[in-house]
Amino acid sequence: MSFNETLERFNRKERNLLIRTVLGHSQDVPLRLPESFCNQLTDALELPRTKPEEVRWWTDYHLNWLVAALKIFGDETAIGRRHINPAIKPNLEDLDLLVGIDGPKPQLIGIEAKNRHFNREDKEQIKSKLERLDPLYHLFSDVGIGFHFMFMTPLHYDPTKGLELSSWPWVYKKSWLHLMPCDAEQPLLLECSRFAPGRREGEKYWRCIP
Repeated sequence: MSFNETLERFNRKERNLLIRTVLGHSQDVPLRLPESFCNQLTDALELPRTKPEEVRWWTDYHLNWLVAALKIFGDETAIGRRHINPAIKPNLEDLDLLVGIDGPKPQLIGIEAKNRHFNREDKEQIKSKLERLDPLYHLFSDVGIGFHFMFMTPLHYDPTKGLELSSWPWVYKKSWLHLMPCDAEQPLLLECSRFAPGRREGEKYWRCIP
């Protein structure tokens, strides 16, 4: 069983299953990423180009699932047994997009997407994820899997600006993938009131502020 197949066994994210189902995915005919995106990804990371049929992908893939997949990869006896692992956390940190490429040298690519310049909270979130991914990076290497982490933002956004990444030399910093910007008026700020009993009079509810 390939590592991609092991990862697929943990894919229980309803949103991911919904997206793939409505786009025509089935057990017999997996939904493929477009070849143009696969090429964009491998070219940016300076990896050999791959065929879409060799690629699996998942959205909102939990980091805990990566830990578990590494545990059972090649060890079916690990299934059904209780495992105590400090790398398993009570939070739901995930990767926005996870791409697995099969081949002589399997590759795993985690992508963090943001449709805005990173604020302080975003940077803290990314640092937390990288701290959890760092030991996994080395474990992937031990089983012959290359691991990469990339950013995906609108054009002209520099996600690495103000984000200290020297502790994670495996994070790809040369360039990043670009999101298609939204056609709606951007940016919008949303003001919301606090709905407390008896305090609605005179409160602001919500409004969009260009």
